[in-house]
Amino acid sequence: MGKPGKLDAYEGASALAEHCTTHSQRHVTPFVWQFWSMTAPDPGRLFFQQLKASCVPLLANAVVTRTNAASVSKYLQSLHATLQTVPTSVALSPSQISYVFYPISEVLRRNSFETVPESVLEGVFLVLAILTDHWWWTCEDAIWEQLLMLCGSILLTPEPHSTPHAKGSIPERSDETKHAATLCLLALLRKRDNPSDLERWDRSPEEANQRFQDCQKRAQLPKSIPIIGRMLDSSLPGCSSKDPVFQKSSLRLVHLLVRFYLRPEYYPAVLPGVSSIMVNVALGRGSQKNWVNGDIVTPALEILQEIIVNAIGDDVCIREGAVKHAVKLEDLAELTPRDVDSQGIEHAIVTEASSAQRATLRTPSWHRGTSTQVHIALNALTPLVKHPNLNVLLALSSLAASLIEKTFVTLPDSQPLLLSFLLTLAVDPSLSVSSGARHHLNVLLKPPVAARFSLTQTLLHNTRDNLSLMPRLIIRRSDSHIEHVAHQIEALCLLAQGVDGLEAVKAGVGLLLGPSGGIEKWGWNLLNALHFRTLPIIAVPVNNMLQYEGVQTPVLFPPFQLDHTSSSTTLNSLASMLRGLGSAGGTNCLYSVEWLIRLARNGRGTREVSAIWCAARIFEGIANASLDVDDREAGFKQERQVQAVAKWIAKTIAEMWDLPDDEPADPDVPSQTEGEDSIIVEHSKGVESLITKLDSASWSDKQRTSSMLDQEQPVLWRALCLHLLTLSSCVLGARFTGLFLQTLYPLLNSLVSPSPFLRSTGHAAIDRIAHNSSYASIANLLLANFDYALDVASRRLTRRNLDLSATEILCLLVRLVGKDIVHRASDVVEECFDRLDDFHGYDAVVEGLIQVLAEVINAIHTDSDEIPEERKASRQAKKLSTSERRSAFTAWLGEKHMPPDEVEQPSESHPRTDWGTLNEDAENEQHPTNASADDGPPKLTPLQSLISQITTRSLPFLTHQSAFIRAQILNLLGTAGEYLPDVSLLSSVHKAWPFVLNRLSDPEPFVVAAAAYYIESLSRVAGDFIVRRLWEDVWPRFQNLLKKLDKADAESALTRRGPQGGLLGTQSAYTTSHRLYVAILKTMTMSSREATIPDTNAWEVIVAFRRFLNKHNHEKLQVQARQLYNVLWQNNEDAVWLALCSTIGRDVSAGRAVSNEEFESLRFLRETWDIQENVELILAGGDHYIDRSTAE
Repeated sequence: MGKPGKLDAYEGASALAEHCTTHSQRHVTPFVWQFWSMTAPDPGRLFFQQLKASCVPLLANAVVTRTNAASVSKYLQSLHATLQTVPTSVALSPSQISYVFYPISEVLRRNSFETVPESVLEGVFLVLAILTDHWWWTCEDAIWEQLLMLCGSILLTPEPHSTPHAKGSIPERSDETKHAATLCLLALLRKRDNPSDLERWDRSPEEANQRFQDCQKRAQLPKSIPIIGRMLDSSLPGCSSKDPVFQKSSLRLVHLLVRFYLRPEYYPAVLPGVSSIMVNVALGRGSQKNWVNGDIVTPALEILQEIIVNAIGDDVCIREGAVKHAVKLEDLAELTPRDVDSQGIEHAIVTEASSAQRATLRTPSWHRGTSTQVHIALNALTPLVKHPNLNVLLALSSLAASLIEKTFVTLPDSQPLLLSFLLTLAVDPSLSVSSGARHHLNVLLKPPVAARFSLTQTLLHNTRDNLSLMPRLIIRRSDSHIEHVAHQIEALCLLAQGVDGLEAVKAGVGLLLGPSGGIEKWGWNLLNALHFRTLPIIAVPVNNMLQYEGVQTPVLFPPFQLDHTSSSTTLNSLASMLRGLGSAGGTNCLYSVEWLIRLARNGRGTREVSAIWCAARIFEGIANASLDVDDREAGFKQERQVQAVAKWIAKTIAEMWDLPDDEPADPDVPSQTEGEDSIIVEHSKGVESLITKLDSASWSDKQRTSSMLDQEQPVLWRALCLHLLTLSSCVLGARFTGLFLQTLYPLLNSLVSPSPFLRSTGHAAIDRIAHNSSYASIANLLLANFDYALDVASRRLTRRNLDLSATEILCLLVRLVGKDIVHRASDVVEECFDRLDDFHGYDAVVEGLIQVLAEVINAIHTDSDEIPEERKASRQAKKLSTSERRSAFTAWLGEKHMPPDEVEQPSESHPRTDWGTLNEDAENEQHPTNASADDGPPKLTPLQSLISQITTRSLPFLTHQSAFIRAQILNLLGTAGEYLPDVSLLSSVHKAWPFVLNRLSDPEPFVVAAAAYYIESLSRVAGDFIVRRLWEDVWPRFQNLLKKLDKADAESALTRRGPQGGLLGTQSAYTTSHRLYVAILKTMTMSSREATIPDTNAWEVIVAFRRFLNKHNHEKLQVQARQLYNVLWQNNEDAVWLALCSTIGRDVSAGRAVSNEEFESLRFLRETWDIQENVELILAGGDHYIDRSTAE
């Protein structure tokens, strides 16, 4: 395209000044100025006075010199400000336009264009921009052309080797001046199609369109083509300006020129330059900013769209012979080899338009070269899919859709790239962007678009390629590329979802994951690349699971971590991709699910874990469910085929669960063949690398990480199996209850796993399954299927199939069901004792079964109604206050000293019944009936019979070889005694008593503590019966035990020692001696409270436990000792006072007046312990302290 000469531009400016001066003189004379000032209405007169204040001095200083340049610039700024006050709904009249333009034209005519200051030129063009906007409708064509040339000359850039300030040279203008000239050009070239523009000038759309077409035709005349070309060339540098205001105006000007004023045959010539600059502008190359502003990128993409479509679009290239495309059968006959002349030069179809001078012809060779350059430019726009501005994303979506539709034939290599743009934007978080991209895809893949079939095949082919590429991206740890590819596949799947889904895409995805889709080939590489690991979590204890009942907060599954990625979003994108494939493919994808699950039966390695994870995610899409969010309110209506596969999955998981981790591979499981491609290949040359001492640490860390990853795989495998079970319950709903016989054991077994990750997964799984199966809580599910749960645990406690976790499952079952287990406990107890008979020699099994019995007792413990009524009454009677006991004692004391004759006796001098029936009553007393003779002890309730059975059958285990079992039995007997009536309790105590005494001499301290606890509980529930045995059998053993503990503490480094060197117990509350001390103190406290103590034994107790009142002892020991002495104070106040005060050597009580000399006779009780503070608390108010401690 030719360039206008420098002289032409400046001669045009001078011609404009001469022409416009004549025009202004013809319309504006001094008489007219005076007439306007006299006849204009008030608002118009005020506006005229404002114009006059600027125009008159500007005309007087039309010749710009150094002295008045500042004044001229000031007048121009004032004039520009006055014109800006014109409302947008008001148009200037032609006379007003001429009045303002006259001084402007004088400035242009009287001064050399090269010497006018920048500030004056900027003001001139700012005023011309406003005038031109009003003048566009009525100005003559010659004036329009001269204004176009004048403004275009400002945008010209000097030649590279020109001399500055030389005559005829082009000066370099500032960005501000160029911006003002650009605004004037925009006013000259823009299309007036807005309703506000038409209303402002009172024009119709037809008139506006006709006027615009006239300007367009004039700009496309042969003589104007160089001007438009040079103007476009001069505007492109402004698009890269650092001034954002000038940059925006330049982009608008280039857009107008490319869209409306450039002739079609010249688009190929400007395509390389315009596209290159627009790509640079959109990407912000050369700037320091990360992202270019959206109002800059959006017009750049619009210009790029216009230039590519007009330069290399299908229609124009087919018309001019650059490409050939067959649409009908007749077109095939025309696809003959191109005509080649004798010199081997290809000839395109020459049209009248393409025969223009200096126009680039669209030939096949030009098309091949240009399409490659355009593809490179479009590929550079890939980072824009992550631009934060929504307008940029919308413009990129429009660009891709337009080029796909209009350059399908000419840019075949760019179609996958453009489709990838739309697919990525279709899953954008912004609703406007994603909906717009999906709309474009739906339009392109439906009639009447002729290329829809080829585009669909391209999409499916890209999906297959992306799935094959995914393993390499994962191994390379390219998170951004993984997310990009996964989002594209997910977006394609979204097109097939819903009622209006594309059937071709549905069929294609179903074929890809179906029997003939080749998952056996590309699936292996994907499974080899996925390596999962667990994340550290804070697991909720199983004991606290019931706290979630009635709470709406869902229990979520713990997340995984992909070993080759650094963020969780990458794994989430992969999961969304597989869900989308399953949702799009529907039931055809069930083949892939079955294939992956069969593969997962091969072991517990990383590949099997990856297989079951992929199967779970694909099945999520098929079932339209998700385990990552709480979708409990969603209903799942599934096809029969999906339901059948869900049942098969549940049964298969139950079968695989019992297999050991080192089970050999199933021969029916698919395996990777040698002919399949594998990307895990490494070639190495040279000598083997040596591991030095410097590298040994990193090498050991790698080995440790690898071993930890291998250890985590069985846990991950079982956790993912629970995912599949949960999804099966989502599909089957209430029909899943028929599978509880097979599936309850995996759920319960996961809850007792040592892994916190698996426990949390099991908790979430059973919570979701309970809801899907229409149960209100986990406890309700287990109670309703208690027989199933008991059966699955019992079947793992046989000689053929022994699983130690089965006893833990029974404990968990009882704990989760809670007090409702009371009515079903007989089955559990019977099952436990049957297994105890079979495995009594296996300590681990016996410990677990005894723990189950203890859980049953604890469940009964929560139901206070099971306590015998006689014991409740006895406890209530013992809760008499001090005043009530004092009143009873006073009444008894009064009657004790009265003569026997004065005591009121009931009178029996006459019978209370009829004389005739008296003999019958006597006979009945002498000869009782058979019924009364057969009456024995009161019958036990079913639950009491069960507890009696537990205690009776547990007694032989008091002599078990395992110390832990002995302690368990003692704790169980101590808890169970509270719920037995006296007849059954005393019988069991009589049988167990010799074994309990032996346990007080047990070599294991925790067994001794358990025996003390058992004696304490007996004192609480049967104090009168146990009191003689306690003081005759137990107390001497406690005395010997205290002596042994003193000797052991003397040799222990953990023992506290007082200021004088005395022993004060241990520093920690977790040592053996401390626990034994607490157990003995509690036992003696309860025994002293519930039964009457002989005075001799009471004195021995008072003297023996004084040292625990030392304030340097452990706080817990002091508390227990004060409780003991408070009880003893209630029984024998004088003895407690005498012993404690003698220990101190003085009386510290408030109510006694005893001199210190009287304690000299009891010097043998004197000790150096600091017990005064605790003694004062005891002597101050023991009864009140007892009530408080009991409440605690």
